[in-house]
Amino acid sequence: MSKTPTHKLGNPVAIANVASAASKAAPKVKKATKKVNADTKGALSWVIVAGVAITGIVVLKALNNASKVTNIIGSGAEVASATLDEITKAIKDPNLNASDSTVGNAGEIPLTITEAEAQNRANLLLEAMNWPGTNFQRIKQALTNITLADYVLIAEKFGTPRYNGVTGTEAYWPMPKRNLSYWLVAELDDNEVKEITTLLPGIF
Repeated sequence: MSKTPTHKLGNPVAIANVASAASKAAPKVKKATKKVNADTKGALSWVIVAGVAITGIVVLKALNNASKVTNIIGSGAEVASATLDEITKAIKDPNLNASDSTVGNAGEIPLTITEAEAQNRANLLLEAMNWPGTNFQRIKQALTNITLADYVLIAEKFGTPRYNGVTGTEAYWPMPKRNLSYWLVAELDDNEVKEITTLLPGIF
């Protein structure tokens, strides 16, 4: 039976030792800080305050930039998301010859994959995008040799996972729920979006 190394903080003895050492060191650190402050007329305290202020500014700036990036990405992705809603409505329209259909005569668009295959492709798409990097080849694999009707079914199986526009990964509340088309446009660059559009004209 292997023994738990005593140097890891997961070990109770190690935790107790660290806590004890920290407790003993605290008065010395406090005393040393007080002495430096006295010798430098409070300069150390000002350095600490300045450091905290600068850190706050950097964090706020980073959050602001992240928000801008999310907004830029979101604008195109929102359009794609709305287009998917329109395509879905047209595909499922009981009046298959509706003149206002965004994809023409929806009755002429066949479904060529099973629900199980649609689920497999949806899983593949999420796996390809749910990382800081995006696997474009796997995305193309999942969207090859399908019709718009197939895409609608895949999108239904994909659902609306919450999306973090900063990390490009699946997230939790309060991040917004996003459909497949939103994810795709947010994750892919312009050339990749064009390539997907070539595979599935009218998808975006």
